[in-house]
Amino acid sequence: MNMINKTTANPYLIFYGNCEEAMGFYKNALKGDLELITYKNSPIDIPDEYNNKILHAILKFGDAVIMATDSMMGPKVFNYNNVHIYISSKDPKEAEQFFNELIIDGKITMPFKETFWNSKFGALTDKYGVNWMIRSEQENHNEN
Repeated sequence: MNMINKTTANPYLIFYGNCEEAMGFYKNALKGDLELITYKNSPIDIPDEYNNKILHAILKFGDAVIMATDSMMGPKVFNYNNVHIYISSKDPKEAEQFFNELIIDGKITMPFKETFWNSKFGALTDKYGVNWMIRSEQENHNEN
């Protein structure tokens, strides 16, 4: 599957059993298209309890792509503190809608509002512990 014709960097989130739930939440919040591949549909030898877990998830919205998996390896690490997923939208209403959907059962780091750097901006940590930054141009900005 040739997703992109140029060099890109995409977030790849690691979950420990709730990847399908989390990516479904993001699909609804970001109004995207989600593709899920389970471990049972792969040639990997896995424990039975992983048959319905997610080997690979791809969420596409706008020009953005977020990928994820349910990990079977290593210790469970839930430290997304040093990484934020940054979404920029030209449509302030869309950006605010993304923020309002992602914050459900999460925590606001910075309310979504107009800023001194000529945009609307907000930051949050969602209910899965993932950090997000949402930005949009102000609706009535006049260039001088």
